[in-house]
Amino acid sequence: MDYLKRVIEIIYPEMLDDDQPIWFLGSPIDKQQFLQSYAKVVWFSYRRRFKPIVDNNQEKCLRTDRNWGCMLRCGQMLLAAAYRRHLSQQYLDWDQDKILAKIIKWFYDSPKAYLSVHQIVYKGESIGNPVGQWFSPSAICWSLQLCVNNSPKYTGLKVYTARDSIIYLDELSEILSVESIDENWNTSVLFLIPCRLGLKKLNPIYLDSLFEYLSFPSSMGFIGGEPQSAYYFVARQGKSFFYLDPHTTQSIVKLHDGHFPMDSYFPKEMNRMRVKELDESLALGFYVHNKLEYDEFVERCGNLPDNIDSLFHFEEYTPVESGHNSISLNQEGDDFNMDM
Repeated sequence: MDYLKRVIEIIYPEMLDDDQPIWFLGSPIDKQQFLQSYAKVVWFSYRRRFKPIVDNNQEKCLRTDRNWGCMLRCGQMLLAAAYRRHLSQQYLDWDQDKILAKIIKWFYDSPKAYLSVHQIVYKGESIGNPVGQWFSPSAICWSLQLCVNNSPKYTGLKVYTARDSIIYLDELSEILSVESIDENWNTSVLFLIPCRLGLKKLNPIYLDSLFEYLSFPSSMGFIGGEPQSAYYFVARQGKSFFYLDPHTTQSIVKLHDGHFPMDSYFPKEMNRMRVKELDESLALGFYVHNKLEYDEFVERCGNLPDNIDSLFHFEEYTPVESGHNSISLNQEGDDFNMDM
């Protein structure tokens, strides 16, 4: 792979520390593995010339998501990474090229694709996020949940978005269609946890907690970034994060008999950010394949080291005032500003 060769020869010596481990989507890996893994992460960026996105009032007609869709694209990247892990475990006889082609097709920029920019925008509009407006971390999480859980295309994966950093077990049971979360179930779940780690900037007291959660085997990284820009963070080394940046505008890929080239769906460069540059509003992702992995996830959440503060927790029942299936895009502190 020419890109990987360029990364090894040019970027690798400058960006990676020889003496510190690299954590990539919940796994400690060496430098060579990291370079290969990073180069194969599905990358979604701004696109232009797709079929129009029209709002309910017929006042907006958009053919690009440039300048407003960065958090949306980051949400797509995190979900695509979860689907890749999911399908790799679900279909052991499938090779990675087949898995990647299927996933990218689900996200193709067409109203017919169930995870397209069109579908996500329309789900966002249904919960109060206007067409053409940037998505906050909580808004993209809820929109992705609606796209996945309400789709007629069953993939064996459900999405659960935490409310105010709380996972309510009665809601989770409802999504999984079980009477109790203690039952044996085989549905996979992507947990999305919008949270705020500071008031006007990231508070350093939360860093060790963030690092700890990113070391969970179930970790799918997080979406967030810096003021006015959102990124998908997939790895950490020391006090640096490595991320994919959606702020490149590409033309829509043309379909030919249902097939399309996939080169433009993989990163063209490696990006690094120092911890101190990170915005305080973000959303964590965790994937569990079945009840066994869920139990391991819950156990690990309940046995954090003494010096680690929990960034979210579990509760048995949803408060009456919250109500099942209600969605709020105004979670306290969820004011991530981007693309303005």
